[in-house]
Amino acid sequence: MTEKNAYLDATPAQAATAEKLLRNILSVLRAQYFSYQTSHWQVKGSSFYGNHLLFQRLYESVQDQVDQLAEKMVGYFGTEAVSLVPQMKSVYVYCARWSQVDCNHKRGILSEEDLQFAVKSAYDGIKAVGAMTLGLDDWLMATANAHEENTYLLQQALAPIPKSAGEKYKAEMAHHSWIVRDSKGKVVAEGLKDVHAARQWIKDHGKKKASEAPTAEGDFYDSPDKKNVLEFAQSGAISNSVEVTEKAYEEDQMSTPEPVAIADAEKAPPLPVEVAKEPGGAELSTLNRYVIESQDPKVDKAIKINEKDRMARLLREYDA
Repeated sequence: MTEKNAYLDATPAQAATAEKLLRNILSVLRAQYFSYQTSHWQVKGSSFYGNHLLFQRLYESVQDQVDQLAEKMVGYFGTEAVSLVPQMKSVYVYCARWSQVDCNHKRGILSEEDLQFAVKSAYDGIKAVGAMTLGLDDWLMATANAHEENTYLLQQALAPIPKSAGEKYKAEMAHHSWIVRDSKGKVVAEGLKDVHAARQWIKDHGKKKASEAPTAEGDFYDSPDKKNVLEFAQSGAISNSVEVTEKAYEEDQMSTPEPVAIADAEKAPPLPVEVAKEPGGAELSTLNRYVIESQDPKVDKAIKINEKDRMARLLREYDA
């Protein structure tokens, strides 16, 4: 009896070409498994735990791909296609080539380059001889895509973290997602999808931006009176009264051109004493600018009168 090629419909010549090319991919994957597992054992230094888990993630993913490809090859070509001794000779060649690189991460990147070359060569070669199946096409594409992600993770692990941030936070992988710990070991960020996201978090939070420095501005929002004063100060107007502004120009020379100052006065927000005189001021004082609903009929009427100005103000604050 002859073995049945369960999935591959090809001539002996076509099958021989496909088998040779797939054996090469299998060799690279098995070599990667040994290389990544060894790096998993050998990493050290301040980033030990994160790198320890990174290389575990890599060798475990490669192990699954080895099983998938080997089973496909047995189905296509029979059990001899995955014989150990011929495989190990090729595996050794790849491991010896990569061992010339001292850095675990750079060694991994070199292995990923060899894997991508092997996958592309197999894809092009098997298609050229007309032996490609839909399942094999899908597996080769998915494997190439997964290993692009591996390269990305290795490259990002090599990217430097600013010294000031690195002293304060540390990124590490836990259960196949990334977390960030502070200098006391407390988890301050979790569920990050990859090392790049973890490093970006550290860069964003490791050194406080000047714009985030504490100021007393928040005190002005504790009460409407203070907020009105702040809004007037931010407007840059000499006064919120056109009449007062014109008088200022009569009595003294001003640096701002008079037409500009008058326009600023027309746009400037009212001061608290003026706000209290608006509809609803008798009941709510300066709060009449912010209340949007009331059970008191008088107040509710005032709200409706002020509605247009209030909504415009809220929209400006939202946009800001």
